[in-house]
Amino acid sequence: MGLRITPVILAGGVGTRLWPLSQIAMPKQFLPLLSDGRSTFQAALGAVSGEMFDKPIVMTQEVYRWIATEQARAIGSEVEFVLEPPKCGTALAVSVAAHMVKAKRNGGLCLVLASDHNLQGRMQFEDDCRDAAKLAASSHITIFGIEPHHPSSDYGYIEPGATLFGDKGWSVKRFVEKPNQAHAAELIGSGCLWNSGNMLFDAAVMI
Repeated sequence: MGLRITPVILAGGVGTRLWPLSQIAMPKQFLPLLSDGRSTFQAALGAVSGEMFDKPIVMTQEVYRWIATEQARAIGSEVEFVLEPPKCGTALAVSVAAHMVKAKRNGGLCLVLASDHNLQGRMQFEDDCRDAAKLAASSHITIFGIEPHHPSSDYGYIEPGATLFGDKGWSVKRFVEKPNQAHAAELIGSGCLWNSGNMLFDAAVMI
């Protein structure tokens, strides 16, 4: 049997930073923001529709369940829901996901994805997941970095440490959370990456 990864899509946020376009009743992850009319939630589901992925687990609030259900159905994606309280927070969501994968999916690898990113290049994304899975197999919790193209105070940054896997994986020396513009420029100059917040790990290791 080939590589199997359980995707967990975090879709419970209210998208306050994109107000007024994003509203509590219809947060940004469900808006048709992409050029093809899809939402970023649908793009996340599409990115994990390949054979290497199991049925996605979608973590969202009760109030968004039916929006998420209709959007998943519209692109032919079958999902399993976990309903969370408002303002659950990422740490609790990741913990619940890890326990759920361990208990209900017989353990294995878990891919946690934000639902408000524009994931492009599905083949490259799957290749990156395969590389991350090799690190996760040796008990590393892997987090995906993005090469920055401008200094931004809207993102967190990752400073890479020692090389772990060729030119594809490094230890994390430190995280820097949303620096000011000048500090962001310094971080980019020193080789730091934007922190996507997307992670791949063995469920038992995370627990």
